[in-house]
Amino acid sequence: MNKQITLYISLILLFSAIAFGCTKAVSKAELSKQKLAKLEYLMDQLCKKRDKLKEAENTFKNGIGYWNRDISNFCTQKNITTFAEAIKNKSISNSLEAIRKAETYMQITRTEISLTSDALLEADRAKTQVALDIVMLGSIEEEKLAGIIEELDLTIDKLQPQAAELVINPDDTKLPPLETVWDQHFSDASPRDSEEEERK
Repeated sequence: MNKQITLYISLILLFSAIAFGCTKAVSKAELSKQKLAKLEYLMDQLCKKRDKLKEAENTFKNGIGYWNRDISNFCTQKNITTFAEAIKNKSISNSLEAIRKAETYMQITRTEISLTSDALLEADRAKTQVALDIVMLGSIEEEKLAGIIEELDLTIDKLQPQAAELVINPDDTKLPPLETVWDQHFSDASPRDSEEEERK
């Protein structure tokens, strides 16, 4: 009788261990899918950020073109040909300051667009690889499942900061001298040349 009870208990423990192992595998498989969904959400945030940055880039570019034309027209009317003459005019100096800040912000924006695009490519690569792994989850060992989850965590942690909104602090932004802006746009160049440059 004692042997039968012992055998019965042993069978219960064995089936419980098997059931626990299956539950654990399913749990990890589900966790991998949840991580993949988080990665897809992160990609969506990166796409939205890139779109907003491109809109900002266009706004800066259009503003630069407007102020450029404004200065060119004013210089033509007043026969202003040098920076020393131009800086004395409040309207021109204000437009030069606007161009300077817009160009600085546009450069920051373009750099951020490039970084965000790179992050999207990396996220897409990880998503494709993990999605293929998940298809095979039914026949993958427990250790392999853990590796997939770890890879997803590393990718998400790495890309998460890039999905955050770009914040530009004017106080921390280094601006070039106004004379440099003048030289780049108006020195030894006709107004038409300057406008053509802005359209590139």
